[in-house]
Amino acid sequence: MRDLTFSDGPMFQRLMGNETICRGVVERILRTEVAEIDNIVTEQTVEPRLGSHGVRMDVVLTADGRTYDVEMQTYRRGRVAKRLRYYQASLDVAALGKGSDYDRLPPTFIVFICTDDFLGTGLAVNTLEVACAEMPGFDCGHGFRWVILDASRWDSLEPGGNATLAPVRRDGRGAPRRRAPVARIRRDGCRQCR
Repeated sequence: MRDLTFSDGPMFQRLMGNETICRGVVERILRTEVAEIDNIVTEQTVEPRLGSHGVRMDVVLTADGRTYDVEMQTYRRGRVAKRLRYYQASLDVAALGKGSDYDRLPPTFIVFICTDDFLGTGLAVNTLEVACAEMPGFDCGHGFRWVILDASRWDSLEPGGNATLAPVRRDGRGAPRRRAPVARIRRDGCRQCR
């Protein structure tokens, strides 16, 4: 485990399975407080219906009546926006039982931490929400938010917040620029890493 970075699957799963680290990552990315985590599941498989295309979500946590899905993307796999749409649909189908009212859908946040600009905007942080074209300030109350982070552009961010996740970055050939700060993570309380 010593040579793995935060963006490597096994390390990402292990660290994000730790409540303290997972809460810290989610709070920094979404800039909101997560009071109490009810459940963390790594590598959760969701098949919306028998025979459909399933998804394996890296980390799904529930807290304060909300659902959070955090994904690590180290290479381009199809269109990120279409994947977000499908992940959202899969989470919604799994959350809503037969005959349940749509108001029972929990607020959902899906985060893709990417090692490059997989969306193509040139931005370090991309927050995507549904908007009314005719009335841009209107909040339709859909209850979800998608955030795509481009780690290759984190140098452009102000210190703190998402910039603290900079060790995820990779160079154009896919090699890590810096190793994950495992010593700091150990010091900050990851009992699994000791």
